[in-house]
Amino acid sequence: MIRSITSTLHQGTGTGLRATLLDAAPHENKINGIIRPVFCVGGDGKAVYLVGKKTSDDSSRTSSFFREEYNLNYRIATQSIPQVSFWDGVVMGGGV
Repeated sequence: MIRSITSTLHQGTGTGLRATLLDAAPHENKINGIIRPVFCVGGDGKAVYLVGKKTSDDSSRTSSFFREEYNLNYRIATQSIPQVSFWDGVVMGGGV
């Protein structure tokens, strides 16, 4: 099974990141992958594929998805604490 990132996952990760950064003295931002089996591809690829296959006519949703994803990637990349990710499986994408 191929899993992909969704807007809901972006929002949840963003909420967790905000909570971590609001902590009085965070030492790291730790993310754990918990769904098995894990093989995850970027949701942006899936969103573009569905628009291209005409199973989704809403190209504005694709634009919104990219905006959410890259905004979250930027926030993770520019945070003031180290990012530590634990994955058990194959993960592909820019936000890892």
